[in-house]
Amino acid sequence: MNRHRVWILTISLLVLVPLSLTPAWAAPEDDQDPANTATGTVFRWLNFAVVVGLLGYGVRKKILPALRKRAEGIRRAIAAGGEAQAEAEEELRRIEARLAQLDQEVAALRAAAQRETEAEATRIRDFAQEEYNKIGRAAQAEIEAASRAARIELRRLVSQSTVNRAESFIREQINADTHASLVHSFLADLERRAN
Repeated sequence: MNRHRVWILTISLLVLVPLSLTPAWAAPEDDQDPANTATGTVFRWLNFAVVVGLLGYGVRKKILPALRKRAEGIRRAIAAGGEAQAEAEEELRRIEARLAQLDQEVAALRAAAQRETEAEATRIRDFAQEEYNKIGRAAQAEIEAASRAARIELRRLVSQSTVNRAESFIREQINADTHASLVHSFLADLERRAN
């Protein structure tokens, strides 16, 4: 209601001020243009007041609500932009936290891979040492078996050689007389045992 009174007061002032400043009922001079007379001036001011009033009314009824609506839309957009910015900053913090954790996870994976590599290397070394020991034992067993077989073969060869030498020595040493004497002594030995 106050705005309405302000508008009425403004229009009244715009109309009354020009009327009070010029004599309204003064008769125009004959050679004077009616637009330049006091009445013409009053009508110009009235015309001005009507145009300003219509413009003010149009601004108040059409433009101000549109501007308020636009301002409200801008406020909402700014609020939504602030919320979106807050969400984006929160997402950025989450991503940065994940990246920080990712560095820790990568370090943990590297450490685990290093431990697994060292364990695998140890396992391979142990397996290789065990295989080496097995091969060594197998080789030692083969060497011992070959050595035993060689000793047995050597003994057999030595025995056979000894027997062959002894036989040849005996054949060389024994003649018919020695042979008869040995047979005779053998038979005598048998007779003594029989009795």
